[in-house]
Amino acid sequence: MKIKNLLLYFKRRPAIVVYPSIKIKIPKRFRGRIEIDSKKCIACAKCSINCPVNAIEMIPDEKHAEVEFNGKKICRLRAPRVNLLMCIRCGLCEEVCPTGAMHLTNRFSGSSHKKDLFVSV
Repeated sequence: MKIKNLLLYFKRRPAIVVYPSIKIKIPKRFRGRIEIDSKKCIACAKCSINCPVNAIEMIPDEKHAEVEFNGKKICRLRAPRVNLLMCIRCGLCEEVCPTGAMHLTNRFSGSSHKKDLFVSV
């Protein structure tokens, strides 16, 4: 009986998918890696305040980028930085962003052995 079951298992397809060589179908509402559009971010810090795990911090923006918002030009002194290894992909940052600068993509964010893996504007 045991040998018969063993032979049946050899005939089945594997239960795993060898990613990334075989691409898997991503669901329509999949929440993946965060992207920040630097042309839209006004550094309001709402994303940082609403992040439940404190994965977003506001750091000084050396570029002092000028961003247009509601017909006014704003000089951005700070910019968000997202720690991807802490982020739980809840989407709260995307919901509270008044300009739509932050959004979750359908790309996998992956894993890393590096301690500091960030996304910045």
